[in-house]
Amino acid sequence: AEVISDRVVSVDFATFPFVVRTNASGEVRAEAAIVATGATSRWLGVEGEEELRGKGVSNCAICDGIGFYDKRCIVIGGGDTAAENALLLARICSQVTVVHRRDALRASAALARRVLADPKIRVLWDTEVAAFQGGGSSAREGAVLTGVLLRTRGADGLRQFGTDGAFVAIGHEPTTAAFRGQLALDERTGHIKLTGRSGHTSRPGVFAAGDCADVVYRQAVTSAGMGAAAAIDAERWLSERHAGAHSAVEGTARQEPSGHTDPALPSYLMASTVVIAIAVS
Repeated sequence: AEVISDRVVSVDFATFPFVVRTNASGEVRAEAAIVATGATSRWLGVEGEEELRGKGVSNCAICDGIGFYDKRCIVIGGGDTAAENALLLARICSQVTVVHRRDALRASAALARRVLADPKIRVLWDTEVAAFQGGGSSAREGAVLTGVLLRTRGADGLRQFGTDGAFVAIGHEPTTAAFRGQLALDERTGHIKLTGRSGHTSRPGVFAAGDCADVVYRQAVTSAGMGAAAAIDAERWLSERHAGAHSAVEGTARQEPSGHTDPALPSYLMASTVVIAIAVS
């Protein structure tokens, strides 16, 4: 296998073999493609957020929540992801505060009811995080999160709010812009649409796996499983295609003298199969 470290500029899945154009490595052609470009988390973009990532600021309660056992945490957001994070953290942390910029949760009714009924969770309505604050720790390790500055609608100025951990849960953006117009995407979320429980996309020969196609789980372990499934789907698709092509040219090929290659024989039957996996590191 060859690994190309480059940025994909555009793709052409309407032609065969498929064409993937890169920033510096030119064009790559392949008989099958597996898209595994992932998704990027939405962040607030406020002061202190980037500096304190991994030092109290996170975007994954499942991944990092256990590090805040019996500590105070806040969850920023009001949708399903925020509600799920808050409920998970309520089993681990001493106190969980949901900071939401609206006056009602956007999560499903069932999740919202559970959040509001949990005695370890409280909600700050109409409130936004204006900045993350760090301090303490050692000079070698740098600052860790100690609190946030909050802005509440209708209130003057900012107020400090102490916390040990902050989980930003305002959604993800699938990295699928390069495939718009090439593959069917979910109109609301932008994720690549798959056929049933397979890795097949709307374009035969193109498969997808991981967060670029996963609206529900978005975990490393589930992405790995989807990647394995997409690879199996791609192998089976190629085998069926090649078997069909061999059958189509078999009669003509037998009529040719020994050692002669039928010019009508598809090129992919005379060379090794090429599959490209489009991913981000």
